[in-house]
Amino acid sequence: MCMSFGDFLFDGSNADSIDNYLLIYKSVKEATDNSKLIFLDNQELEDSITYFIDEDEPQKALEIINYALSIFTENVEFILLKAETLIDLKKFEEALILLNIIENKEPYNARVYLLRASIYEINNEGDKVIGEYHKALFNDVNEPELIYEELGFYFLSKENYNDAVKSFKKCIEIDKENINVFDALTDIYIEHLGTIEGLSFFEQFTNANPECINAWFSAGCLFQDEELYHKAIKAYEKVLQIDEHHLISIENVIQCLKLTRNFKRIVKICRYYIDFMHPYFVYEMAETLFDMGEVDDSLKHYFQLYDENQNDIEAILGIARCYAFQGYYKKAFQFLDIGLKNNIDNTDLLVFKGLLLKETGEYDSAAKDLEKALLLGFDSDNSDVFFELADVYCEIDDFNAAIDALLKGLDENKNNPKLLFFLAACYYNFNNKEKAYLTFEDAIVLEKNAYNIFFDKCIIAQSDNYIMDIIQKNNTI
Repeated sequence: MCMSFGDFLFDGSNADSIDNYLLIYKSVKEATDNSKLIFLDNQELEDSITYFIDEDEPQKALEIINYALSIFTENVEFILLKAETLIDLKKFEEALILLNIIENKEPYNARVYLLRASIYEINNEGDKVIGEYHKALFNDVNEPELIYEELGFYFLSKENYNDAVKSFKKCIEIDKENINVFDALTDIYIEHLGTIEGLSFFEQFTNANPECINAWFSAGCLFQDEELYHKAIKAYEKVLQIDEHHLISIENVIQCLKLTRNFKRIVKICRYYIDFMHPYFVYEMAETLFDMGEVDDSLKHYFQLYDENQNDIEAILGIARCYAFQGYYKKAFQFLDIGLKNNIDNTDLLVFKGLLLKETGEYDSAAKDLEKALLLGFDSDNSDVFFELADVYCEIDDFNAAIDALLKGLDENKNNPKLLFFLAACYYNFNNKEKAYLTFEDAIVLEKNAYNIFFDKCIIAQSDNYIMDIIQKNNTI
């Protein structure tokens, strides 16, 4: 039996490994430099070339291609790969020459037009790009859905949403399993063309294709965006009738049920799926039971998570929250300290501990933990943390520190009315009425109905005529 050089280079167990591609490149380079001939079959060469293209090493890919073409001079695949590599190297004229050669040989080869389109796209020649896609569609009768997908994403990149939708619709008429295209369509309708138009389309599509999971899921997302939670749930349930383990649909159903406060049904779903994806559903069960006021049962589920993983931050926070709710602050702090011992810079734990210290009147310690969390870059809604930190400082009559905290918060959360109203109150309490009035005016322009924050933090201002005039003026605008 005749064996290729590749048979000697690899055994079957690692024929696709990176080491093998590097070995092929080394062998090709040595053969080229020494004008020698080695024997590699087409597939071995193609795989190596594709690897280096994917790894963004076009020069190495080109060296292997040139060697391959010295042996297989008329091989269309190698010529196309060379054109693709030349495009990566920004040698567009050379690439176009090769593509013209292939077009004359194989005018039905869609890759010619798609590669040419990519050149025109780089050069911002929009009309030519679309023309090449149309040529590809005219000549490729085997996989037009792939071309419609590429054309759709091209239109999307140019913010031409209507044409993107047209192309995507043609794609999913053929390929109903293309998740990327369904996701793109959903995003376009939500962000640009309107959910009503999207729902109309998906209603027609699901009527014609009642077993299409992607279409039902997209409809659910659109209903959810419109806050039509009951209809969203029904759409997700259609998905689950086809695939009961479609996790994203289950998660979205739970989110919709939370927003409609249907806690009992969440518990029922979690119990049904608890063996499917254990930690997620145990956590959802624990959180929902807490929201229902069944704190003892919630605590049991959080401990179940904690026993399986003692570094589970959500479990530690849940246990601490349950203990604090029950008035067992010492136990709550004990678990938070255990968590911080192993996760010293965890901002979620620091913030929760800081808020709990504030609740128990330990303001100096609360300020330290909240400040540390912000310094470490607390990545949730840090405007609330700045608000709480300022509140801590107000409790100890340190209005300068409170003002500094609020100003820092406004640096990161510009035009936040909640922070502005609180800042106005601090200025007023600090006897700087001029700044208080100006800040109050800025805040009320942003949110007319949130001025009670100001009065909650500054009771003495409730009889201030100037403040009352500002409120009356803005309520009559």
